[in-house]
Amino acid sequence: MQLRTSRFGDIDVPDGSVITFTQPIIGFQEYRRFVLLPGPAESAVTWLQSTESGELAFLLMNPKDVVPDYRVQLGQHELSELAVAAVAELEIYTILVVSEDV
Repeated sequence: MQLRTSRFGDIDVPDGSVITFTQPIIGFQEYRRFVLLPGPAESAVTWLQSTESGELAFLLMNPKDVVPDYRVQLGQHELSELAVAAVAELEIYTILVVSEDV
């Protein structure tokens, strides 16, 4: 799939790399398909780029990079929805918010 983005220009996205959210990100209900793109080299950040809007991308990081004992507790319903048996099978990210006054 060819994807035109505002941050990364035109990129080729393999079909198997598209992540489809079963529940939307709060405030972005109409966007459910995303791809992970690497952040700058030597960086702990990753981009979550919408395949439905080239303008929409979120900056992510693994929360364990900041809080080493960070834990996610999910019930059986959530695990089933994610099609996994245990949290250890998941990659966990948090969305970063960068203020205008960095």
